[in-house]
Amino acid sequence: MIFTLLISTLVLGTAAGRSVTEGQWAALGAKTLSARDLTTAFAVDVPHTAEATLDTLSIRYGQDLLKWWSKKDIAQQNLSTAPSQIHISVTPTPGNVSVLWTTSTASTYSQVCWSSSQQPRVCRNGTSWTYTPISVVPWEGTLHGGYIIGLTPGQRYQYVVGDPVLNTWSPIVNFTCPDLLNAEKGIVVALGGDMGSYQLVGHLVADQMLKDDGNIQFDAFWHLGDIAYSTLDPPKFNLEFFWDVYMDQEAPLVNHVPMLVTFGNHDFSGGDSGAFINRFRNPSGWGGSGNFYWSYQHGPVFYVSMCTEEGLVPSICDYSEGSPQYEWLKATLRGVNRSVTPWVIVAGHRPMYSSDASTDSGPLQQDVEQLFLESHVDVALWGHMHCMEVVAPVSNGTVEPGVVAKVSTNPETWVVTNASWTSHLTVGTLGAVIAEAFTMPQPSWSLYRLGALIDDAYGYVVLRANRTELSFQFLQQSTGKILWEIIYRK
Repeated sequence: MIFTLLISTLVLGTAAGRSVTEGQWAALGAKTLSARDLTTAFAVDVPHTAEATLDTLSIRYGQDLLKWWSKKDIAQQNLSTAPSQIHISVTPTPGNVSVLWTTSTASTYSQVCWSSSQQPRVCRNGTSWTYTPISVVPWEGTLHGGYIIGLTPGQRYQYVVGDPVLNTWSPIVNFTCPDLLNAEKGIVVALGGDMGSYQLVGHLVADQMLKDDGNIQFDAFWHLGDIAYSTLDPPKFNLEFFWDVYMDQEAPLVNHVPMLVTFGNHDFSGGDSGAFINRFRNPSGWGGSGNFYWSYQHGPVFYVSMCTEEGLVPSICDYSEGSPQYEWLKATLRGVNRSVTPWVIVAGHRPMYSSDASTDSGPLQQDVEQLFLESHVDVALWGHMHCMEVVAPVSNGTVEPGVVAKVSTNPETWVVTNASWTSHLTVGTLGAVIAEAFTMPQPSWSLYRLGALIDDAYGYVVLRANRTELSFQFLQQSTGKILWEIIYRK
């Protein structure tokens, strides 16, 4: 596909072994950064040449990246006893919310306290733990988790987390208790995959999402995998502190918007999945295998997240017929009550349908598509390919006839009515470098695709759902404009 190019202040290694001139670095303002900063900051996926890297950075992102980088203590991410990286998630119990945060190893006690205008302050002890990742730069920290319980869905609350022994506490966070089982209430979700912080513009998309949340008020953030990009390819070494950087970046949004994550290949951190396992709590109470595959109801949508990384974690992520994940997926999809949740969405990392020339999804279509069709899965969401692609309802490469109508070209808009087959959306656009090439001619099932190096294809998708309509809009990061929308009706 594309490979990772590591750049230092002195030498930029390329296939041709060329060096970057002093003037080229000066044009990017690189004089302000240390050698270590540059080695890490410009670890980006690019197609083969140093010139392509420099062009990509200087066209639009170079100065933004340097300004952002100058604010971060990246070379050594120093954790303190003060809670950081605070994020919440949903649980299988209505009215309960999980919250996680990170501190230095000096803090070993955890507590969460909450209240509302109708409820006095309640405090509950949490748990604290750590893990030892495989990391080029050794990482030490303490993870903490607790539950906010007994809430009224839809009601506003405030909470703090911290260490009652050291008396170190977070600022007050306001949030709305998720109203998961109210299928009459519409939901709005931000989603996409392949983000990171500076691979290349994840931090800009994060800023966009946080700004939009002020107006939209998201009910959840569904991340489709390749979360923090702590591993770079090649080589697949792991820099664990990238997770700290990423979660600090996301905390202003996900400290009050539930974050749910799907496992991607770059979440296999240099030989283990310690960060993915320890830093998140997906709602696995509906069955599944911890954070790796799980499902839950959110309003009128039943959402299923599967693991497509069978080559990396075969003991868990094998999806071939008869495997634990396959049998769970089959039982889960067949068990959905469509009178309660009329929409069923399945998410994974590697796409089942993609016209990206670098697609490497293995036997996913062969092994799993029939389950989707039998259970009338409405939409499948994917990342992995650093592009966007809208796929019509399809079965074995054939488009379902008579269900899709294009209703606008500005923005590109389609309406899908009473479809029986599954539509697919690839949204690997949250920030990882976009430099893809597509097969030609464009397949009949591919309604829209964008993802070349010169395309401004960064951004995220907003899902809106009620009982009769499900829509997806792509919001471009640089302009805030809607590039495309697809609407499903029953």
